[in-house]
Amino acid sequence: MFGDFPGAVVGLPGLQPKAGMSTAWRDALDTGAQATLAGRFSFLGQSWPPPDPAAGPWWDGDLWLIDPVSGRSWPGADRFAFDVPYRRDHHRGDVKFVWELNRLQLLPSLALQAASAGDDAAAAKVFAVLRGWMVANPPYRGVNWTSGVEAASRMVSVLAGLSFVAPGSPEDRAAVRAFIAAHHHWIARYPSRFSSANNHRVAELAALWLAALCAPGLGRSRPVRVQAALEREILRQFHPDGVGAEQAVAYAAYSLEWFTLAGIAADAARRPFSDAFRERARGAGDSLRWLLDSDGRTPQIGDSDGGRVLALGRAAEPRYAASVAAMTARWLGDPQPPPSQRDPALRDLLCPATPSAPAPKGARTFNEGGLSVWRRPRADGDLLLAFDHGPLGATSIAAHGHADALSIWLHWGGEAVFADPGTYLYHAGGALRDALRATAAHNTLTLEAQDQSRIIGPFAWAEHARHRLLSADDDGVEAQHDGYRRRFGLLHRRRVQVQDGGVLIEDRLIGRRRGLDWSIGFTLGPGVAVQIDGGEATLTTAAGRRLQLDASDRNGAALPWSLLQTPFAPAFGQLQSASHLRLTGTVGAAPLVCTTRIRFGHHDRPT
Repeated sequence: MFGDFPGAVVGLPGLQPKAGMSTAWRDALDTGAQATLAGRFSFLGQSWPPPDPAAGPWWDGDLWLIDPVSGRSWPGADRFAFDVPYRRDHHRGDVKFVWELNRLQLLPSLALQAASAGDDAAAAKVFAVLRGWMVANPPYRGVNWTSGVEAASRMVSVLAGLSFVAPGSPEDRAAVRAFIAAHHHWIARYPSRFSSANNHRVAELAALWLAALCAPGLGRSRPVRVQAALEREILRQFHPDGVGAEQAVAYAAYSLEWFTLAGIAADAARRPFSDAFRERARGAGDSLRWLLDSDGRTPQIGDSDGGRVLALGRAAEPRYAASVAAMTARWLGDPQPPPSQRDPALRDLLCPATPSAPAPKGARTFNEGGLSVWRRPRADGDLLLAFDHGPLGATSIAAHGHADALSIWLHWGGEAVFADPGTYLYHAGGALRDALRATAAHNTLTLEAQDQSRIIGPFAWAEHARHRLLSADDDGVEAQHDGYRRRFGLLHRRRVQVQDGGVLIEDRLIGRRRGLDWSIGFTLGPGVAVQIDGGEATLTTAAGRRLQLDASDRNGAALPWSLLQTPFAPAFGQLQSASHLRLTGTVGAAPLVCTTRIRFGHHDRPT
């Protein structure tokens, strides 16, 4: 049963409608509210089947349990949560889709629209939807109670909705308390620990903290202990230089959003976090800003599932990291990324505005996080190049890392030129889950078609490739990894230099082993066309920006390019193909030395 506790529940501190919301904002809210009330949903690129209007309100039906791809229903009230085999039940689909609707991120937007319009009837619908969810998902039964991070997401969605509308009846107030009590108990009872203590643990702790502040009548909430745990957790989840320990940009932004929400609430309750907490959050926001291209997008490094804490409607946020960095900057009183680099977001309503400042320029090496970034202004579009020389991921399983050691990513004028292959699906991804994490899919060297680190499960790795930064100065960055040493006796070393007119990449295999096949590949971003002429490859982006690539061996002899198609996931749940440039060869009598030159050409069309 859903529980109860004495006292009221208030919304998230500082989250309230603002008079300055634009017409576009209000139109988006109205459109989203109409779609929600009609039961029209689209998340992660998938649309849910339309409900039957004759059957009554959709929220009183079984839509909460339906997978939008397979059309099949997941177990609900008839099965205890931990008896649902969501990791293996692939015939129903990837559990991420059903979970996405059940994060209840439609509620804050519905509540904000009702508050903005002064519509009491619309406000009442917020609590009708909540009660419908509670009937379909009784405590600790069914697929929607299997994950702590999902429970945390739901709880903060309800607290965000309460920032805009208050329950008007005793029944609604009791429902809100019962909802919060059940989720608080479940999250506290079954925390993510040990190897799974990554962004899931951040979400759980932050949700417990927010619930303790917004519902002070909760029994045994222990806010002091939760705040201390969050203090420790931010130091685990972000390296001292601010790079996310999971080695996945999207998850760094996701964790930082939770930490920032916790910090804002703490300040409002006059129980602020320590200076160390704030400085680590500042560093995390700074590292994200270094990765924003001129269009406010980041390279797709590591896993990404499209997750957000506060969502405005159902639309994806391609500039999510920029929005989170802006929220963190406002909280800390720092300059934020300019509005032109961000999509409208619910988190824009938090904290007073601070001045905008452009993204940093120049070069920066994040030693602990293992990332070097170059940012170069050009008349035909700014350049952003990132070089990965960091660990595989966080904890022993490195759940969201990819086998991408010594990879590079290149954006030019907001267009991805050298891209990451993406994620696609988690539990239902099968062989594609492995292929998209594999070394051969990334912009680095592969030996004997083997991964640098060994995949042992959808979220687990063994024999992690270890990195070593050899040098970082104005002339370039050089690093190596040992992922091939145990099996093949060779180290991969790469040096990257960013020059005025291009990029120089030198790859070496260090060791005595010979006769092994190697390849060096580059996955190209959407819309990049390729023309190969002997040893030169010409790339042309959709906007007409042009690059030339050529490669040579240790003796200066040209190496030929080949072109193939490879799976590419632009977002979670979406799959297409991408062009992949590749050099291949065999380690001969002398150690491998391969030099790749990238030259930036002219721009055929105006920006």
